[in-house]
Amino acid sequence: MRHTLGALAMGAALIALTACSDGTDASANRAAPQSDAAPEPPPAPSVNEPPVVKPRLVADPSATLPPAPGRASRWYARSASPGPVAIFGPPNGEGSITVTCDRAHDALIFRRTTDEASSVRVVTLNLSLVGGASLVRAFSDGGDPPAYSGSMPLRDPWLDRLLAAKGTLETDLDGRAPLSVPVAGPLKQVVRACRASK
Repeated sequence: MRHTLGALAMGAALIALTACSDGTDASANRAAPQSDAAPEPPPAPSVNEPPVVKPRLVADPSATLPPAPGRASRWYARSASPGPVAIFGPPNGEGSITVTCDRAHDALIFRRTTDEASSVRVVTLNLSLVGGASLVRAFSDGGDPPAYSGSMPLRDPWLDRLLAAKGTLETDLDGRAPLSVPVAGPLKQVVRACRASK
């Protein structure tokens, strides 16, 4: 009797195990191995997005700096023939602009140098102040550096504006080669001295 009960218990256990099993393979429940294929690339940027710009580095930053300025030019008054002269330029150097008293012709001679090589023989020298401008017909003197000279009568009203002016005198040759210089004492000194000698 005891053996019969043991056999029945074992059989019941086997039936229960059989009923719980659905017949599927256990290996099917294991995770599938990951693929060795390369990952998908990121999506391309939208055409509406700005492009990525990399900064361009300058190999030698000093190459972008302007050259160091030379000695500053200024006005000088000197005695000369045919009369006193005001020179704007470096000390003992060629003046960028000179104003010479021509007593024989009751005039001032304005002379402007330029770095621009030109075969033009006659130009208009523009002299401009805040209070007004004057035009002088100037002729090439064939010098080196190239320069143009023209005369202005001592009675020209523009000289009164020059003597009363402060700030700068703007000059150019036919609209080219602009040069800005201060209206300073030595320039006015020469104009006054030339007028006083009439």
